[in-house]
Amino acid sequence: MIPTWLLAGAEWNGLGGKISLTRQLNTFDVTNLVVGSIIGADIYVAAALGARLVGPASLVLWLIAGVMAIVIALSFSYCATILPRVGGPYAYTKSLSEKLGCVICDPCTCDV
Repeated sequence: MIPTWLLAGAEWNGLGGKISLTRQLNTFDVTNLVVGSIIGADIYVAAALGARLVGPASLVLWLIAGVMAIVIALSFSYCATILPRVGGPYAYTKSLSEKLGCVICDPCTCDV
């Protein structure tokens, strides 16, 4: 017996006893596919490399990296509330300094 939750988009053909599935993906499905492909495999590779190189202390490093990510996210949200402009770090640097600051800031954020 096939579970009914597995056949959400299926149509049952009563005569031949065959199930035909409809090809449909909504926004939630596509978003989960993209996030899973970006985060999914890399998180295991990074954890394995960290555990091999550092050992059990890699858990502490993951916690420190998580705290740093939260601080960076809060900093960007604070900048976005003060200067609601499109452009991210480049726009924030441009409003605070001269052209040299933008030239330094722009290549640094390309890797993020």
